[in-house]
Amino acid sequence: MFAVPKDEVYDRLILNPQTANSRMQKFSHFTKELAPGAMFALIWLRGDEQLRISADDLAEMYYTVKIPELRAKRNSIGVMFSHHELSHLQCYDASKHYGKCVVALNALAMGDSWAVEFAQQSHHNVLRFLAGAVLEHQRVAYRKPFPRSRFLEWLSIDDHVGVQICTPQEFHESTPLRDTEVFSRSEAAYRSVGLVQHQKKKQREVTQGIFLGAEIDGVQGFVSAPRHRIGALTLCALIMIRQGTASPRLLSSILGCWIHILMFRRPVLSILSHSFSGGHGLAQDRVFCLSRETRHELLALCWIAPVCLTDIRVSVPPKIFCTDASPDGAGICEADESVSVVAELWRHSEQRGYYTQLLNPAASILCEHDEPFEDPVPPIEVSQPLDRVTWIPSSLKEGILYDCIELFKGEGNWTSAHANIGFRTHPGIDVRGSGLAFADLMDNSVFSQVLSLAARGVCRDWHAGPPCYTYGTLRRPRIRSKFRPAGFRMTDPLTREQTLLALRTAFVMHLVMFTGLFFSVEQPGSSVMFYLGIFKRLVFRGAWITRMCFCAFGSPFKKPSQWLHNKPWMYELEQPCRCLNKSCHFIIEGTFTRASVTEFEHMCKPSSLEVYGRAPRVGEAVSSYSASYPKGLCRERCKRFLTRFLWCLFPHMCLL
Repeated sequence: MFAVPKDEVYDRLILNPQTANSRMQKFSHFTKELAPGAMFALIWLRGDEQLRISADDLAEMYYTVKIPELRAKRNSIGVMFSHHELSHLQCYDASKHYGKCVVALNALAMGDSWAVEFAQQSHHNVLRFLAGAVLEHQRVAYRKPFPRSRFLEWLSIDDHVGVQICTPQEFHESTPLRDTEVFSRSEAAYRSVGLVQHQKKKQREVTQGIFLGAEIDGVQGFVSAPRHRIGALTLCALIMIRQGTASPRLLSSILGCWIHILMFRRPVLSILSHSFSGGHGLAQDRVFCLSRETRHELLALCWIAPVCLTDIRVSVPPKIFCTDASPDGAGICEADESVSVVAELWRHSEQRGYYTQLLNPAASILCEHDEPFEDPVPPIEVSQPLDRVTWIPSSLKEGILYDCIELFKGEGNWTSAHANIGFRTHPGIDVRGSGLAFADLMDNSVFSQVLSLAARGVCRDWHAGPPCYTYGTLRRPRIRSKFRPAGFRMTDPLTREQTLLALRTAFVMHLVMFTGLFFSVEQPGSSVMFYLGIFKRLVFRGAWITRMCFCAFGSPFKKPSQWLHNKPWMYELEQPCRCLNKSCHFIIEGTFTRASVTEFEHMCKPSSLEVYGRAPRVGEAVSSYSASYPKGLCRERCKRFLTRFLWCLFPHMCLL
């Protein structure tokens, strides 16, 4: 907090923030050398080589940087207060603060035009002079040749990533290499200057993960944008294409996200042309109709989005290709050259690109006839700000907030079993009940929030039990079959609604699987939901089905159940019906009467309270009550989940 002096120059600086912000820095060195994630695609793996990756992320780096008092005075919020209004602050000093005062941030402010430059240079100097890292022949940066070294370093403000090219034997034996030395010294350097490492984002000698907005598989040799973000962006683009409308701000945001994805497959950028001119000259929030060309371009991106990746194991061809383009056609020529020369030229290639302005049609005709002309449109400089600024979101990974979350919660036995054992459980999602975070998954806003939870990777274990209104065999007349799981008449409102609900559930689980977390979807044994193509793709990606009967866990209902999941610990729960008398099961039909409630209590082992958590009520539908999971099943599943959870935290326990 600072008192406002009478000096006119300082008065303009503090009381007129616009004047202060107009004084932009004239020199920016380290900011221009930020290393983006797209440059992981320049790595070349030969033979049986693979990647070993380590990374650090500094927590709240801007707020740990010490700044002088004069710069702190610039970080004012631009609102004046009377000194007595700020007397409750710890920084208040009656001897210095009197009259009119302003509140300022005593750290690097996000709006400070020099903040990125100072943070990047400070981080670089700490690693360079205290840890002996980020050497010039190993540092990856824009506008610089890609290093030849087997150890590569990326530095981007508070992120430090090191990639070691090694052999499989060196990886399995954890052979100490340059990456081991750099990150060991980096930890000591951070402690010496007071920088704090983000422990949840700390990575050491892994082969795959998401770093600087790039998803890397160092064994298979693929680099791309995070796949869960590609899926979410494809869905958003398809919705916009189907609606046929957008605002310039929305279109610019969508295109900016696509640009980030296409940087890993740069030739695909040639698809976009008309999209960049959509909404030109309109207010940023004004809704307009997308042109047919724009919609076709975005649809083409959605089709080929899954292959927008780079194979860093691909060999270098012994040829040099040159291309040229014009509004009417394109030309390509080639020349033979050795692989070493081509690889060296690729290492020196400029990945950022340059802006080239084409002649307008009239000027092009005059130029062909050697007529003089004057272009009324001045050339655009690279440094000139464009009309639309595209923003690429940062990585959504933020750690685990909930251990378990249940969609279609119902009675909540699954969630309660996990909460009783000490796990952090999400309130759950269902159309019934109280105190739930969301309600109906058919609501677009609710679905968007669920997608956000899945894409952010904040829930470790997901479970869903979608209703089986139309997928089972008890409904007459049947509206689905194994061969037509989407329905005999897909335009029927009920069929369409339940199909959409199943598709949304499966899409969420695809995102969960992409983030490397766990999911399960439960259906009755006669359900045909898992025959839908989107569920089959989960199986193709590594999920499997475990079948069991609820009578094996004390329930009077036989209730065959099938669970589609990627949880290894659930495989042991597969249990068929082992009842001696197959005809003694309680039939799921009608409603409970006083007599049937008594009969049901007699058949429960040991009691309905122990098996389901409550006794059935007279008049309650048997099918509704039977939809709950037996508590014994949930407890067994929790024990195995807890064992897996502890093993991940303490790997040495597997020896006990």
